Amino acid sequence: MADNTTPREETGVAPDRMALLHTLAFAAMRLSAAQFDGFTTRLAQALSTSGQAEDSDESALCRSASEHLNRQRVTFHRLLAESLQESLLQAVQATGMQGESLLESGAMDLSLVDFAAMERKVLIDNLSQAIDAANAEALAVLGMRIAHWLQSEVVGIRANPFRAEIFLKAAGNAWGKFDLNAASQRIVLREMRPEVFLQLGPILQALNQELAIRQVLPDAEQEYRRKRATPILSFTPSEQEKLRRWLAPDGILNVIDARAAGLLDKAFDQLRRDEDIPPAVRALIEGLRVPLRKSALADKEFFFREAHPARRLVDAVLTAGLACDPEKASADPLHERIAQVMDCVDPEGSETSFDRIIAELQSIATEGDDALAGKLNRAIAGATTQENIGQAQQLAQEDVIARIETGEVPGFVETFLQHQWSRVLSFAHGTHSSKPEVLTNVLKAMDDLIWSVKPKLGPEERRDLVERLPGLLSMLNAWLNVVKWEGAERDAFFSELAERHASALRMPAELTPRHQLELRMNVVQKASEHQLAKRAQQQQDAALADFLRQIDGLAQGSWLEFVRNDGGKVNCRLMWISPGRSRFVFAGRQGQLLFTLTNEALAQAMRADRTRIHATSGVIGRALQAALREIVGN
Repeated sequence: MADNTTPREETGVAPDRMALLHTLAFAAMRLSAAQFDGFTTRLAQALSTSGQAEDSDESALCRSASEHLNRQRVTFHRLLAESLQESLLQAVQATGMQGESLLESGAMDLSLVDFAAMERKVLIDNLSQAIDAANAEALAVLGMRIAHWLQSEVVGIRANPFRAEIFLKAAGNAWGKFDLNAASQRIVLREMRPEVFLQLGPILQALNQELAIRQVLPDAEQEYRRKRATPILSFTPSEQEKLRRWLAPDGILNVIDARAAGLLDKAFDQLRRDEDIPPAVRALIEGLRVPLRKSALADKEFFFREAHPARRLVDAVLTAGLACDPEKASADPLHERIAQVMDCVDPEGSETSFDRIIAELQSIATEGDDALAGKLNRAIAGATTQENIGQAQQLAQEDVIARIETGEVPGFVETFLQHQWSRVLSFAHGTHSSKPEVLTNVLKAMDDLIWSVKPKLGPEERRDLVERLPGLLSMLNAWLNVVKWEGAERDAFFSELAERHASALRMPAELTPRHQLELRMNVVQKASEHQLAKRAQQQQDAALADFLRQIDGLAQGSWLEFVRNDGGKVNCRLMWISPGRSRFVFAGRQGQLLFTLTNEALAQAMRADRTRIHATSGVIGRALQAALREIVGN
């Protein structure tokens, strides 16, 4: 019998279906090539700006890379085109395999023993996550269409052949051939931020449109949004109410003793297995099982009142125990001192003894604070200064973005405002409380500069420009002297500014329709780039939002676990929170490892599983809830 099935390639996908993927790859290549010039300009400018940061080897590398790129941009474009074409074709072929790679996409390949290779992968992963997050919907919809066309499971972002990782790797490989200095590759990759790199949004949109025209899931966007809709959640009784109903169905004065005893035993079993509590501390808490059982059965409020002395005792044991060295465990002298204090707990569960022991444990937990006072005050002073500077820089950035996001400001003026005038604005915001007029003058100078480079459509506007230019240039130069921006780049900026002013003075009273269209198209393109950068930043912020909410709940005295570079763990106590909650000062045991973190750095560490918050209050309450779920189910 003849075989009428369509012949298949090694990938297991029909050739006609693979052909469409190849067509998409070449389309993505053409669309990318149209952006090469803009990408190269932005990259060269970013490298040049980084090269001004400080006089160091890295700054010199940045300047050298920028100059090399400006001189040989045609060569870079050719290498980038070759590398991108190869990467895209390999990516669509891999998608056609419809199988899981032995090394899951996005996982760290431990065979990369070369540190530079590992660092390069981490850098590409971080950049690609930011870019993909900004284009999440377009990527997801494209994955749905590709999966439908291949008659396979959904193609997720990590398997999508048009994800940012493919483009970034191609750009990195192209640069490796373009500049043989291996040290420059990390620096160049670092600058390929969403606002600098190829704008993948329009490319993904075009690919989706191509598939929709071919009737490949033409309604995929609507289907994706429908699935993303938030379901309506039903309300359930609180955990506390569930506990009351189960322990005391006839009212809290009639707690069933057998249930109470069984629940408490289950709660201690939960604590004994709780890996979030250090093992040595778990052993200390286990020693409280008998006295707490007696206390709870004698006073049923134990089950319903968070501030019950017996429950506070468990919290105090955990808090004091976190100061112990996790590696020494029970051999730590501090652990031995805590154990000695707990030996004084009344085995009959007397609440009087609980209060006295809680006070002793709290004293142990804060030991060494007096000796730390001098260093802590210096750390607080430094953190306060940094917060004030950070707030001023943030306000300056917002001032600039508000003026350039429409896309109407010329590129060279945008760059000047973002990298140089923002420093002047930061200074002005920092002195606003004592000299408010400074900020007013600096903002006016920025607005006047933007006005000065706009087309002048009549003789009155051109005459106004001539009259205002001397004062404007004098103001700009005076403030640039304050922030010490000097050298060839400053000269180049004012040279280009002079040309723009001269052009404005020569401009005819009425622009031709073609000139108006060109100006409008430039504005639209730049506004789109700013919007994409804004969306990328919003996506990055969203990725940290849950962690930042947890950080907002931190209070002075909270304990956090940090993972050291060698993999070891250390517990540190939060000693101080800045007024704006953007800086946090931590100290290890007895003032060791005094350090400051920003809220963003802390959130990034939590996201990377290198930091976690110890829940040192409500320990018994959480254990009771877990035990209840185990007994009666969810």
